[in-house]
Amino acid sequence: MVLFGAIDDISYTCILAYSLYYLFASFQTPLPWADCFSWWGADETCSRTPKDPLCNLTRDDGYFEIVNTTWLHVNNATCPNGSEIYVPHQGPSEQYWE
Repeated sequence: MVLFGAIDDISYTCILAYSLYYLFASFQTPLPWADCFSWWGADETCSRTPKDPLCNLTRDDGYFEIVNTTWLHVNNATCPNGSEIYVPHQGPSEQYWE
C-alpha cells in the first residue's frame, strides 16, 4: 500500500514539474518552439515552412538529376510516377514538444 502511494506521489510531482517548466518557458522571448534552435535539439528535418518534394529526373543525355517540384513547375515538366522523393519535415513546435 505504501508503495502505491509513493508511485502516485512521484507521478504527481513529475506532472507538476513539467507543467511549471512549460509555464515558465512560455514567458521567454522568443518562444523556444517558435523557431528551430539547436540548443533544444532541432535537427535537419526542422523547418518553419514545408519543404518541396524532390524528383529523380532522367535527363536527355541519360544522366539522373534530382530537382525540386518548384523547378518542375517553372519548366513545365512533370515528375514521372514513382520517382518522387519525400523530404521529411517537422515544424519547430512539433519537434520541440517531442
